[in-house]
Formats: sequence, structure tokens, C-alpha cells
Amino acid sequence: LQMDRLGGVHSVAKRVRTACEEEIKRYHSTLAVVLEVFDRARIDFLCIKSLAHFDFVRDDVDLLFKDRDRWKQAVNLLLSEGWSVAGIRDAQIHLHKPGFVELDCHWKVKWDAGGAAGIHCAMFDERGFWKRKRRVECGGLTVSIPCPEDDVLILLAHALFQHHYLTIGELVHVGELVRSWPRFDFGHLVRETTPYG
Repeated sequence: LQMDRLGGVHSVAKRVRTACEEEIKRYHSTLAVVLEVFDRARIDFLCIKSLAHFDFVRDDVDLLFKDRDRWKQAVNLLLSEGWSVAGIRDAQIHLHKPGFVELDCHWKVKWDAGGAAGIHCAMFDERGFWKRKRRVECGGLTVSIPCPEDDVLILLAHALFQHHYLTIGELVHVGELVRSWPRFDFGHLVRETTPYG
């Protein structure tokens, strides 16, 4: 009887692992399609909040564009490629296409901090994100992301102003960014956040 229970647990764990691996592949295939479409159109973007230093199931790809005009161009291009609008917020649009993970396209790092009150919080000058960006590999693809310090700021602002909580995954993501970057500049975090108390 005990062996039967263990066998069942191992079977469930294997199915969960397989499902997670399939979702990670779906994430990478979504990123590959986006890279190919935007490379053709010469549209730059930063992948934000999405590339952790560990494998986990991501439910969307967050993309930041340099300005509202490039954002509109990118969204229109994706719509012409068969994506559909799944939702709209002030500075972002959520796009859906069967077989892919959802895309969240941002033209500003800004979240609805007040829910029904309609209070919007934009804390950052995104021009610095572009100056400090770096290129990383993800699933065999090369993508631009914010520097580790900016990545931490974006992750924490998103958790605070959109969800009002931190997940364990976000804590691990932040910890890994700090741990894996020997020159992590905590002073940058202080300089960027001091004006907000």
C-alpha cells in the first residue's frame, strides 16, 4: 500500500514537471515569434519582469517599447499577425493568440495603483532603462532586458503598485539578480527611490 502511494506521488510529480516544461517551451516559442516579427520591422523592445535566473512557468511576456508611437506600431503589427486584444490598461495592452502565452505591451512602466480609484503610478524615466540595457540568452534566443538594478526596481514596483504583494517567485528573482551580479549597485536603487519616500 505504501509503495502504491509513492508511485502515485511520483506519477503526479512527473505529469506536473512535463506540463511545466511544455509551458516553458510555449513561452520560448512566443518570444521567438515576437523577436522575428519585431526584427523584421526594426522595432526595439525590452523584455521586463519575465526573465528570471531559474526555470518557472511564466504566464505572459512583458515588453516595453521606447515610446507611445513605437508601442502603437508594435501593437498594430502584432494585430496584423493574428493577435487579439485581451485587455487594455492605461499604458499597456494585453494581447492573446491561441497556442502562445499572453503578451503585455507597455509604452511606460506604469501601473494602476488605485484600482477603482484610477490612481496611476509612473515612477521611472524609461530612457535610463534603454541606456543601461543588456542582452541575455533565453531558451536559445538573445533578448534585451533592463540592467539588474532596473530589473529589481521594475519587479518591486510592479508587485507593490499592481498586486500589492510579493510572490515567492518575485523574491527569488530579486535575490538571484542581486546574487548573480557582482557589481550590483544598491546606490542606484536608493537614488531612484528616494524621491518617493
